[in-house]
Amino acid sequence: RLTKKKPDNNQQLFFVQFGGYKKETTQELHDVGLFIEETEQKVKERASKEMKVADIENHVDSIIRVESVIL
Repeated sequence: RLTKKKPDNNQQLFFVQFGGYKKETTQELHDVGLFIEETEQKVKERASKEMKVADIENHVDSIIRVESVIL
């Protein structure tokens, strides 16, 4: 749930762009997700486990820390 109150812990909101390839094409496929974690490294590990967009070479393209949200 989004609120205007800052969290009492070190958790932050991160936007993740995830990519991968299908065997039958060279086109890269993408998906995006939002994760709440303490560090980018934890986000990368979690996204790599939870997100899968293709058959081969699934990978994190980018991780962006979300600094503000318009409510």
